[in-house]
Amino acid sequence: MIKLLFCFLTAFCLTATLYAQEKPVLKFSPAGTLRIVQITDPHYDPQQEKKEAIDRLNLLNLVLDTEKPDFAIYTGDLVNGNTFADWDAVLAPCIERKIPWALVFGNHDDEHGHTNEQILEYIQKKPYCLAERGPKDIGGVGNYVLEVSSDGESQIGFLLYCFDNAYKVLQKPQASSGPVGWFSAEQVQWYRTTSRQYTKLNGGKPLPALAFFHIPLDEYVQIPKYPHQTQMTGTMREDPPGIFSGIMNSGLFQAMFECGDVQGTFCGHDHENDFIGLLHGIALAYGRSACQRYPIGVRVIEISAANPQTFKTWIRLMDGKKIDAVNVSRQKITAEE
Repeated sequence: MIKLLFCFLTAFCLTATLYAQEKPVLKFSPAGTLRIVQITDPHYDPQQEKKEAIDRLNLLNLVLDTEKPDFAIYTGDLVNGNTFADWDAVLAPCIERKIPWALVFGNHDDEHGHTNEQILEYIQKKPYCLAERGPKDIGGVGNYVLEVSSDGESQIGFLLYCFDNAYKVLQKPQASSGPVGWFSAEQVQWYRTTSRQYTKLNGGKPLPALAFFHIPLDEYVQIPKYPHQTQMTGTMREDPPGIFSGIMNSGLFQAMFECGDVQGTFCGHDHENDFIGLLHGIALAYGRSACQRYPIGVRVIEISAANPQTFKTWIRLMDGKKIDAVNVSRQKITAEE
């Protein structure tokens, strides 16, 4: 009996070790860059929109083959169908190319027969998945941070914060229930604490970072309101009010400004918006919708290990065109030459 138990534990530990070894490590490429593809709002549903569903998968295949990213992040509203086979289809382009990927949930992902907890449990078993559950006491499913290695091993050179600000809760009587769209005080505090810990580990200097979530911050409104001052690139075409942010500002932008690590935030949700602008040294950007706005597309972000305080970004359309390519620093946004 003891021998059998020993064999079982040995096999279990070996399986766990192999799984851990298979989990990819995010790192800068040999060329010294980290290229990220942001895929947002595909709303994949082959049962209801067969042609559109094919278009969306074709887009993902084209972009991944063209850009050859080191990492892909899905920023919500991935699937409108009610089967896990639909999730398989949307994630397959990354998995087939062995591209590490992660996601944050949108406000519609849990409306089709599965909770976000169930979806996350399912997708975490898939190859190259880096999505995490995150703390259970701060609201949402999927508040976590991904480390990017600068030396291929232990040295952390960059951070990618992922937030769930699209979870649904029952509000107080004076507020409506439904998509929250804002960040809880616990989420903001989690970010502050995490950021400060990394800063301490980095000798008191903030580690450069980007942040991803589904619903835009209230501060996004300032970009098209003051397009010249914010150096806005891209367009806002969403029907009025133009930006559908949360109905309460709980201070995440201020926390990012004070912590000094996050250089840019990237969201989806508003299908007709694809702009980027600079507010108080932080870039506020939309991805390009993978549904509805034709030609559909994705946003690409490239970080250099040699100068991680800046990044490049552009949009790749389903027709292959590259548009709105810019260089972004804390001070300015300039068109890529």
